[in-house]
Order: sequence, then structure tokens, then C-alpha cells
Amino acid sequence: MKKEQFNVTGMTCAACSARVEKAVGRLPGVDKIAVNLLKNSMVVEYDETALDTQKIIGAVTEAGYGASLKESAQQGKAAKAMQASANDIARQEYEAVKKRLKFDEHKLMDVVNGISELIKLPDPLGKVQLARQLDDGLNLYRVSCPIGVIGIIFEARPDALVQISSLCLKSGNCAILKGGKETARTNKILFDIIYKAATSAGVPEGCMLQAEQHNEIDELLSCHESVDLLIPRGSSISL
Repeated sequence: MKKEQFNVTGMTCAACSARVEKAVGRLPGVDKIAVNLLKNSMVVEYDETALDTQKIIGAVTEAGYGASLKESAQQGKAAKAMQASANDIARQEYEAVKKRLKFDEHKLMDVVNGISELIKLPDPLGKVQLARQLDDGLNLYRVSCPIGVIGIIFEARPDALVQISSLCLKSGNCAILKGGKETARTNKILFDIIYKAATSAGVPEGCMLQAEQHNEIDELLSCHESVDLLIPRGSSISL
């Protein structure tokens, strides 16, 4: 069974919601239906082998009301990232470049699966890697800890931003990210999603920054006392 929520417009009374419920309820494959007049919404559970979203919307329309599939917050964010990717690609001339910039449902699932696997890994921080007694009452320990602030300049690939930022978060490091200008729109949306998720989970604000202008690279290179490690990633041209 599949469960979907719909926005329904035009319902002004209990009789209206009853008509909507009756119109959808007689469709083959519908198992449960709940219409909420106050929220102008409807939840339908149905057998997706016998019915689909468009048929449900069509039934509501025939009853004299408007309907649309309610988009979840997660779906909305993903859709914005994919639309931004399409806009970035449209501005490119060469097919090889377009392929590298693409961020679609397949790439989305790849990065989501990658993050899921990263979460499963043990916490790399606070691990005693070496313990040695140098003298009576004098012990030497090597314990894993964050590097600090890491600046990363990387190629124009949206999934690279997700991989790099998630690795920095997992290892307890702050990150300054500078991606290729060709994916500026996609990177901005992905960065905002990751940053909001991180701070909502309790990571301090300012844990991640995004450098968007090319001249910010020179500034980043000069931050000797603020940036602990600078990593150029990509082709040998970047190096």
C-alpha cells in the first residue's frame, strides 16, 4: 500500500469534504481515505498496482475541486537542488562538462547512501592510538582529535560538496568549501541543506563556510593562522 497526502482546494463545508471522500473512495485500489476540511488536505492509502496519483487528482477535479500532491520538505529541497543543477548544466556548452555537473535522483540516492554508510562508521575521535610509559609516572598517549579548520578547493561536482562536508562533520572539523563556479547554484542549495541539518543537530553555528567568489581563494590561501589544513582536490591543474 502507498500513502500520499494531497492539497485540496475549494472545500468550504462538510458536504464538500464528503463529496471529495466519496469521489476518491470509489476508485479501485483505494484502501483508506481521510479528508481534513480545516487543513484543506486529504490522505489516501491505495494499491499502487491498481491506482496512481493522477487518477486520484482526476477524481477530485471531476467532483468540482482542485487537488495537488503535497510535497514533503525533503522532496522540496531535493527538487530545488535538481532544478539548480539543470540550470547550471544549461549554461554549459560541452557534453563532457554537463555530465560531470549533473545532480539527479540517481546522484541524490548515491550521496544519501554514502552518508548512511558514513554514519555507521565508529566515531574516529578520542581513540587512543598509542600509549607508552616513558618513565615512572610519565606516560605518553597519542589520541585522535580534529585537525581544526580545513579549507577544501574542489572540482565542479555537486556530489563532491556532500562527500567533503559530511567527512568534515564526521571527523569533528570545521570546513571552508570552495567548489567550481560551474556548479555554483547547485552547491549553494546543497550547502544550505547540510549546514541547516548540522546546526539543527547541535553542531555549533559557523562550523561550515562556503566561499563562492574566485578571489576568495587568494584570501583563503593567506589565512595561515586561521586555517589548519588546505586541500586542493581535482585535476593537476588545480594543484
